[in-house]
Amino acid sequence: MGAYTAVADASETLVELLRGQMRDLVVESDVALTSPGATGTDGTPRLTLFLYRTEVNPYLRNRDHAGTADSRPKPGSLALDLHYLLTAHPSDGGSDETARSLEQQRVLGRAVQVLADNSVVTGSNLRASLADDRELRVVFDSQSTNDAFEVWNTFTDVPFQPSVVCVVGPVFVESETAPEAQRVVSQQVDKHLLEGRDADE
Repeated sequence: MGAYTAVADASETLVELLRGQMRDLVVESDVALTSPGATGTDGTPRLTLFLYRTEVNPYLRNRDHAGTADSRPKPGSLALDLHYLLTAHPSDGGSDETARSLEQQRVLGRAVQVLADNSVVTGSNLRASLADDRELRVVFDSQSTNDAFEVWNTFTDVPFQPSVVCVVGPVFVESETAPEAQRVVSQQVDKHLLEGRDADE
């Protein structure tokens, strides 16, 4: 739990979840973890997931965990919220623009449905270092609508495509440094407790 790979493992969890439950509309390679503005020689994927912002969760900042195996206290982990832009892209083939747009919207709708149905990801669906975590929550963020436009404005000559923003977390990244426990150098005994014990004897 809390490895430095936690952010990447969260992204892989989402991508594999979408790939596994969208086979009726797209092939696995058409779901990609990449910028929606990226294009390659093989064409644009049908669905892209783009991590555009990472924030420290203010409510879980410096959360403390139990000590390590040798009883030394472990530093609090850093709790992160991951902001993703989920975008559907039109298919490359076909000349009917209406048909292509409708298919594009179906892909986005199906992706939203998958993530909504799995708003709490647990168990075997969690990848790698997240496997020991109890859950990963997926929330669609209507407050971040402007984020989508700001992200798209960074792309040159790339037309805007239907997109939604979702926030995923908490993702914990723990320090590998375990501080030495403070050595006991003094001991204080309550005088009244000693007097009470003597009286009982």
